Amino acid sequence: MPQRIDIDLKMEETIPHIKKVGRFIEKVKLNNIDYDVWEVNNGDIDLYFIHNNKVVAAEVGFYPKKHGIEENLIQQNPQYKGLARAIYMEYLLNKYSYILSDTTMTPAGLGFWIKLYEQYKDTFVFSIYEISTKLNRYIRSANDMKRVHGKNKKFHNYRFMVQHKQ
Repeated sequence: MPQRIDIDLKMEETIPHIKKVGRFIEKVKLNNIDYDVWEVNNGDIDLYFIHNNKVVAAEVGFYPKKHGIEENLIQQNPQYKGLARAIYMEYLLNKYSYILSDTTMTPAGLGFWIKLYEQYKDTFVFSIYEISTKLNRYIRSANDMKRVHGKNKKFHNYRFMVQHKQ
């Protein structure tokens, strides 16, 4: 799963580097704050959400799939609580059909997906994808998520998926 959700990003070094190697995508408003979105493509795609041209508020990395994306990284500046969830649900799911978690779920990553589920379960569909059987089953509660990603589980066999309701 993604790196630690809240992280202190090195702002002074990062923004000049992003602007040197990346490309500006668009301006967006999430959680009532304006951000510039920059993309760096190195095999996977990294999106940087920059506030006031001074602060990297979040970084999201993913691999494109046929109609959706597979997450690779999510880092959020602690000053911007809830931004990572807004990026997933209000930004990425407006561009892609689904988001699939990666297989290396950390405790912080599980907590992130549980928060996503609890906040957005009424407006989006959440499911557990079992890699070995290729079966998808709907998540009915956060306990479903904990059951497959708890301590000593075969966590590499399961992924979470979120998509729009049909």
